[in-house]
Amino acid sequence: MLAGTRHATSTPWATTREKTTFTLTTGLFNSGDIDEAGQYWISTGGLDYYQYNFNPGTANYGGLVSSGKLSGTGGYTIGDWTVVPGVGGGDLWSVGVSGQNAYLLRWSRATKAFTLVRNLGNLTGASTSTTPFWGASYATTDGFLFAVENGTGQIWRIAVDGSSSPLRLKDAPVSSRNDGARCLDSGAIVVGS
Repeated sequence: MLAGTRHATSTPWATTREKTTFTLTTGLFNSGDIDEAGQYWISTGGLDYYQYNFNPGTANYGGLVSSGKLSGTGGYTIGDWTVVPGVGGGDLWSVGVSGQNAYLLRWSRATKAFTLVRNLGNLTGASTSTTPFWGASYATTDGFLFAVENGTGQIWRIAVDGSSSPLRLKDAPVSSRNDGARCLDSGAIVVGS
């Protein structure tokens, strides 16, 4: 997202085809996702958070619900964050970076704090002169976080509960500006092993 006045558009797929435009807080947000209650959570690299109500027909629809500064990510650089339903507890999950290693981080909507879940290692095989950046992520209802590393285009499937090792999938095009998005109730993505 770029700086300036933000407008988000919600177009319900009902027969009325109404369009609603919201004005959001100005900022350089690089993380955002919508939870099961229609709450839109955005952040600037884990430094802050803003919660907007995007649930049509509810009080304060389109309004700012809460916001605040965060105590940081524990020193890890993050890109996107994603609501992981089921075993992910509906919290926002991200792949953070320190040096060349990737770390699975969990941001609690209740405590507004990041927790280091585990070290995933140097997934991309980056050398000491290259620092990975995980710029897009999305999830499935069976507890997997899918993350895209911008500099290589590598896509990884990560079990948030640690039930399986991270799995590298097909590569995407290299990108410096990307975003991950998927419907919250989307089912499993079948991949080969």
